[in-house]
Amino acid sequence: MVSPTLEQEFKIVEAFISADRLGDEEIEIAQRIYELVIYESLEKPYLSGEVAITDDVALFEKIRFKGSESLTVVIAGVEKGLDPAITKTFIMYNMKKVIKGTDNTAVFVFDLMEPHAYFNELKTYSRSYTGKIEKIITQILNSELGKTVDQSYLTSEGSAQDIMRYIVPYLTPLEACDVLRDRATTKNGSPFFLYASLYDDSLRLGDLDKIIQQSAYNSKLPMLYSAAATQATGNDDQVRKATTIKAMSEFNRFDTLTKFEEGGISAFYTSTDTATGISYRVHTTIQDVLNSMKANAIIDRSNNQSIYDEDQVLDEKPVDFYNPVYFHQVNSSQTYGGISSYHDANTSDKFSLKVRNYMLKDALYANILNVTVSGITMLSAKAGVGDIIRLNFLIGSNSRENEKNPLDKKQSGDYIIYHAKHMFRQTTHNVSIAATRLAYTEDL
Repeated sequence: MVSPTLEQEFKIVEAFISADRLGDEEIEIAQRIYELVIYESLEKPYLSGEVAITDDVALFEKIRFKGSESLTVVIAGVEKGLDPAITKTFIMYNMKKVIKGTDNTAVFVFDLMEPHAYFNELKTYSRSYTGKIEKIITQILNSELGKTVDQSYLTSEGSAQDIMRYIVPYLTPLEACDVLRDRATTKNGSPFFLYASLYDDSLRLGDLDKIIQQSAYNSKLPMLYSAAATQATGNDDQVRKATTIKAMSEFNRFDTLTKFEEGGISAFYTSTDTATGISYRVHTTIQDVLNSMKANAIIDRSNNQSIYDEDQVLDEKPVDFYNPVYFHQVNSSQTYGGISSYHDANTSDKFSLKVRNYMLKDALYANILNVTVSGITMLSAKAGVGDIIRLNFLIGSNSRENEKNPLDKKQSGDYIIYHAKHMFRQTTHNVSIAATRLAYTEDL
């Protein structure tokens, strides 16, 4: 690696391959990494990725690669004196492809996965747990995978569900945690997320309410989509380069029909308890859910929802008056006496939390905006999935009114980083982000 310059956006300080069969031997490859890609997601409790390594000394013939090797990499940003920002170890579990150059050179591409996710696939077990959902998740990860859980990304009340008994039905630890995470909600019905971070080894357990209430990590230097800014060159334009949205795309946003068909905007839900004979019936709309979040100061009351057209009517009634989908669930309470089981919801309010959870997830999926930005500010702020990023877009018209405030108010603003693909290549660090949100403000 060359010495850091104003043009260099990161530095691989150290990178080496090790394996149990190699003993204490560590094979340094920092100078040989051509590209490193790391994926993080709010939906996955581990990081994955790919690495491309150049080889002109028959390195992998000497190692006799078997798919069990570990890659440890240390990455630093260049604006903080090369202080390490990322230290991660991955299992190189698959030689994805080999690209031959000359007779003596080749580029080897490997798939990467964090060790706890790799070894998770070897463990299938059954065990009974009793407690709050977040407590059970923490117990599973601690005992089965040796992972600590950072719960600071949860609201102070924690999950709204009662203490329950959950029997793991011969699943892997991460599969069991996924099942539990999907059942957990806040008192507003907001979903929980279990995810990994680039910047530490703990797994993070957070909820949508807490995530939404964060400030944007780049509130003072928002990312801006501007054709002129993408052409910036020279050292005087480094700040502009670091805060420019390099690419933007949208797919299937505002697909209202699909949202209705999936029950994401309005639907009728019924739950029948075979033990008590009680049925809960509820017509729910996403607007009801958002209004509840506004009432609890999760979303500002002045914000506008960005999910569907609430002014659309059918037969003089708002479209969310109708029930395009009917959901019916049958469960049996009192299975464990006075302790709730996984599906138990003994009041209509607690049952409605399941409905709200589903609708909010559907709204997040349907509102994805894809952008590519420089990773300079993210690395400096240690920002990643679960954090808030501010994205600004210029309005298309050149009217005098727009000259006063040229930002597109409906498109610009704060977004949740839902997925991120970090691409470290040569001297550049770009991040492809899937960003989403539930509402927007016009007070920009």
